[in-house]
Amino acid sequence: MCAFAESWQPFMILTEHRECEATSQRWPLFRLIQTFRYVKTGKYQRDRFFALLGLALDGDNPLFEPDYDSPLEVVIRRFAQGFAQDGYGMELLYAAGLDKQEGDSRLPSWVPDWTEETSDRGNLSSAAGRGVIFSASGLLSSRICYLQDREVLEVCAICCDVIDCVSRFSNVPSQRSRYFQELDSMIEACKHFDLDRQQQLKKTVPIAGALHPESGSSALINITESYSAYRRVLRKDELKARSMRGTGKKAKTRTSSRRTSSEQSPAIIGMREKSKTYASLLDEYIVGWKFVTTKRGRCGIAPSSVLPGDSVEIFSGGKVPFILRDGLQPAGGTFLIGQCYIDGIMFGEAVEEFKGLREIPYYIDLS
Repeated sequence: MCAFAESWQPFMILTEHRECEATSQRWPLFRLIQTFRYVKTGKYQRDRFFALLGLALDGDNPLFEPDYDSPLEVVIRRFAQGFAQDGYGMELLYAAGLDKQEGDSRLPSWVPDWTEETSDRGNLSSAAGRGVIFSASGLLSSRICYLQDREVLEVCAICCDVIDCVSRFSNVPSQRSRYFQELDSMIEACKHFDLDRQQQLKKTVPIAGALHPESGSSALINITESYSAYRRVLRKDELKARSMRGTGKKAKTRTSSRRTSSEQSPAIIGMREKSKTYASLLDEYIVGWKFVTTKRGRCGIAPSSVLPGDSVEIFSGGKVPFILRDGLQPAGGTFLIGQCYIDGIMFGEAVEEFKGLREIPYYIDLS
């Protein structure tokens, strides 16, 4: 069902845009660029921006003037500057981060790499469609400023934690069995959580607290049942893989018909069907993420490039926390890695904890 909905998404977007055009309600350029990131470009990557100017509400901004002479990264920075100055600073941060950039990218960490053709799977900050509305910064309003002299983005932030441990395995299909075994162990090592709380964290944290898939109906889906079925499927598939590794070709041939019959039983088919809801949540925007624990005893998930020692920051006005990393001297700088989900701070709890401290929040310049 999710794959079907995703295949129709471009047509639905175009229909919505035509309706807006008919009523003279044009989209801002930032929204157009984000929406049509899946579209392949021709000879020039910068045409991804210039082709949308005539459709955009703000396409006449001088910073968006078509430019085929400057290097591509200069053009992208110019567009990012325009978006930041027009009030899209937080939206830039939601879409940006070193984890989303290619290894040879010359873009600042706060600038999205729009040259990457991606289908929009959403992101943590837009999780309302999955039954949760995050508000990590509580009632704090956004305070973001582009500093043109240094080409950095200044954000108001609260440092609420530091990454302590990071899982070796990631949330990718080929590693799921070992990933869940590892996060089980990491949660069980957190002795300050009782057993019931540990079981709850094992279920909710890997899917960033989602209650149902984007295209699902919350009334028809039981996440607890789907999670239990998914873990049983993982165990069954792991046992099957071990069995195949441990048996020879003859043994494999003798048991193939019996195994096929077992896998086609109504109970097994029903279990796999029930597990699909939980599996679909793992396959969304958090694919490739790793499980983490923090210095203050929290646990969560973060982009694959997260490292121990990275800081967990909440930006004023932000819906979700972010992972930041200090650069090496002498160049220094503070770099955005990406969004993260940390249990216990997603709904303003950290802001309440630090309320009244004069030195918090403070300002960070993102390089």
